[in-house]
Amino acid sequence: MEAMQAKVAVKEEIAEYDEIFDVYSVEIDNETPEEEVQELKTKSLIDSLQYADWAIRRIKMLRNQKQKMMELYEIQKEQLERYRRNEEDRIAKNEDFWTYQLKIYFNQLKEQGFISSKQKSYRLPHGVIGVRKLPDKWDFSGVNVHELYEIDPELVKMEVKKQEAKNKLEYVGDDKVVHKESGLVIGGVRIDEQEDSFYVKPE
Repeated sequence: MEAMQAKVAVKEEIAEYDEIFDVYSVEIDNETPEEEVQELKTKSLIDSLQYADWAIRRIKMLRNQKQKMMELYEIQKEQLERYRRNEEDRIAKNEDFWTYQLKIYFNQLKEQGFISSKQKSYRLPHGVIGVRKLPDKWDFSGVNVHELYEIDPELVKMEVKKQEAKNKLEYVGDDKVVHKESGLVIGGVRIDEQEDSFYVKPE
């Protein structure tokens, strides 16, 4: 009971500070210069338990704002995406239709002798129609990759499977990484130790 009363008292006390803290709160927008943002971050503004709790509730409010914004964005994005797909599909179908019609007309001009068999294009008042020689299409799906690599390694792109490598390799210190099963040293791996990540978890 006393704990509950104490908690209520703290909430009431914090509520009294809200108006004071709002006066001194910092609001950063997209127009705020990066230099000013960095300068503000280095200042120590929080100097009490009440101010710290106000700040964490401020973060919770900002995260709620972000969630609502994303929900609205998803709704509008879906509507806009549907509109874009429909319009792109309509435009593509019409462009394909008239392109094919011009192709038929171009072939008719050839058949009627208005265009020679060697002629690749025909000029109209508002543009040109014609044919272009496309490069041959290569299909590498049946290539023996290992055989090609033995012939010329530069023709094959190989990448390290990073997650699997982390599980099968071990850092033993002195910038040395070894393969757990074989004990062989693996060169070319660099380990950068990162600082602890600070987090805020509003409740």
